Amino acid sequence: MKNSVPQWLILSIFCFALIGFVSCNSPHSSASDGDSTSFTPSSNGDRSQIAYTSYGNSKSRSGEEVYWSTLNGHPVVLNFWAGSCPPCKAEMPDFETLHNEIGDQVRIIGIDVGQFSGLGSKMEAQRLLGDLGITYETGYSSDPTIMETYRILGMPTTVFINRDGSVGRTWSGIITLDKLRSESKNILKTKAH
Repeated sequence: MKNSVPQWLILSIFCFALIGFVSCNSPHSSASDGDSTSFTPSSNGDRSQIAYTSYGNSKSRSGEEVYWSTLNGHPVVLNFWAGSCPPCKAEMPDFETLHNEIGDQVRIIGIDVGQFSGLGSKMEAQRLLGDLGITYETGYSSDPTIMETYRILGMPTTVFINRDGSVGRTWSGIITLDKLRSESKNILKTKAH
């Protein structure tokens, strides 16, 4: 009996699935220094735009819109994650540790982009935050262009933002606590303009 599904179709589906799996679960991280991406997604520098909608934490209520302007002058560790991303889940306790160590000096913010990456829903994200006992700032973006703005090619992605709003470094893939500490120290050294 002849196979009803062409072999090329099965091979194509397998390749796409493999690429997606590798990009989400890569143990090797790539990083770039001196990225020219601006902290504010707006090309006109308008920091009044909504950065994210909070899942609720010590700094904001659930559903509260947080604006880029509230982050002016603060070094920020901006982590893009998704509720159904295993490497995202694996690194979140390290972000929590960093938050407990230096959360008063550096804003640590996790933005859920699962709805744009196909790796989870808001409900899955909130469940993950509860399961892990995450207390650092977290929320979700309603702007699908945030993935393009920050050049998010894999999950998770972490962006280290200097006090002046410039991107100091972008890290794609899982990041260790030691690397989080070292990159956070680097952005703490920068001065706001």
